[in-house]
Amino acid sequence: MFKALTVLALLGISLPAVAEIYQWVDANGNVQYSDRPREGATLVPIASRPTDPAQVRERELKRWESNVQAERQEAAADAERTARAEADEDLEAQRKENCSKARRRYAQYSQAHRIYQDLPNGERRYLSDEETTEAREGAAAAVEEWCEGSP
Repeated sequence: MFKALTVLALLGISLPAVAEIYQWVDANGNVQYSDRPREGATLVPIASRPTDPAQVRERELKRWESNVQAERQEAAADAERTARAEADEDLEAQRKENCSKARRRYAQYSQAHRIYQDLPNGERRYLSDEETTEAREGAAAAVEEWCEGSP
């Protein structure tokens, strides 16, 4: 007898819960819901089915995989942004260095009466007036290029 009651109790626990929901409109025109029937209330149909653990696991696995993929894509995008920022910083540092060199060369060429070239044998070759003018113009153009402005 005790076994029969235990089996019936377990069956009762394992059955899906059935609930009825009732809907009605109160005196103020507000829609109300309850689990107890009232006068003028209508039964709201509820479609319920048992949960399939395999489907739940599959859905959770897909959600997890989607999150992992999104995190990987975000990490890759962060790495790309970081690399781009570092490259931009390197280019800016190189531009500043080139600007500084161009300004020094322009100042030297502008103040010098004569400009020379060091030869491989240690001697100097002085530039002609035409070559000096070209060198000064080239130095001014380098300043404009690297410093974004006139010398």
